[in-house]
Amino acid sequence: MTSPILKTLLPPLVFTAAHALATLLAAPAPMVWTLLAAMLLAWVHASWRLQRQERRKLDALLRQKPRDEAWLAEQHRLLAGICDSAREEAQSVLGEVDRVRVLIRDAVGQLQQSFEAMNRQSREQSATVARIVTRQDAAADEGVNVHGFVSRAGTLMSGLVDSLAQVSAQSTASVGQIDAMVQHMDAIFELLNDVKSIADQTNLLALNAAIEAARAGEAGRGFAVVAEEIRNLSQRSNTFNEQIRGLVGSSREAVAAVRATVSEMASRDLSLSRTAQQEMSGVLGQVEALNSSMESGMRELSSSGQRIADAVGEAVRCLQFEDISTQALSAAVSHIDRVQAMALEAENLHRLMAESPATDDEQRRSEVDRWHRQAEDRIRQWRAVPHKAVLQASMDSGSVDLF
Repeated sequence: MTSPILKTLLPPLVFTAAHALATLLAAPAPMVWTLLAAMLLAWVHASWRLQRQERRKLDALLRQKPRDEAWLAEQHRLLAGICDSAREEAQSVLGEVDRVRVLIRDAVGQLQQSFEAMNRQSREQSATVARIVTRQDAAADEGVNVHGFVSRAGTLMSGLVDSLAQVSAQSTASVGQIDAMVQHMDAIFELLNDVKSIADQTNLLALNAAIEAARAGEAGRGFAVVAEEIRNLSQRSNTFNEQIRGLVGSSREAVAAVRATVSEMASRDLSLSRTAQQEMSGVLGQVEALNSSMESGMRELSSSGQRIADAVGEAVRCLQFEDISTQALSAAVSHIDRVQAMALEAENLHRLMAESPATDDEQRRSEVDRWHRQAEDRIRQWRAVPHKAVLQASMDSGSVDLF
């Protein structure tokens, strides 16, 4: 290898060795990408310089040997083919580098969005949990919790039991008053028997008075006695009537007391029942509201967890950019190998042209012709489209590429 070509290829070789060393030593990603970009640019620049040198030498050879223009034209054509292939490979390298850069930018952007979404959903989930805890604390302050519900239900049940005990006591008192009323009524019946007896005696005395009056005629002394007895019986009847009136009044008062007691019991039972029903309805409504709040919070937590899972899945998908970038860089390395092979062929052409100053040297012409055939085969191989495992140029979800 001549000194100008060595000087031309030295920078890209140095950058290639530095990139390989950085990759083996697991250097930071920015340093690796910087060395890769510098290596690619160095190879492109070296290819361009080699092309320019070969063109200059070819032009000089054309000026020095006007008799062999056809041979030099063939040399020029092959060299132009090598230059075109090198240019295409350089464009491919730049395309792969641009694709990797777009992939990395797209993947990093989507990763940032995914992590921001996860962070946002985590904050929303924390806020939902805090809101549920706050509602529970507020409900606890208001006495709306399971323990409070049980305590208040027990209090209500105790009140109902006390009310039933009072009802039982008042019912017993009512039975006693009714018994007293029955006794009073029995006494009334006894007095009525006496009244009947008095009435019978009065009738008998009246009959005797009539008989005596008939016997005496105008004298009427017996009638006077009978009249006196009748007056006494009348007084006793009045006394009995007053006693009967008093007993009947007592009976009326006892019945009125029983009625008042029963009415008070019914009214108090109805009031207690309505109050207990209202309080129980209120407690159940508060418990239902607490349950609804808990259910809503659980649904929010479930939805937030699903969104976090989706964001994590998106982040995992974006992490595939490493595999895609690796394959793209492998394709770039393949293009660089082609550029190196082109540089070697250009160097061989330069050497043959430098060693073949005359057209009558059959041996050298034979070597040049053999190189022509090899170069044409190489050019056809170079112009073949290289296999690329992945053609994706962004991190958007798409179809599956089979290897």
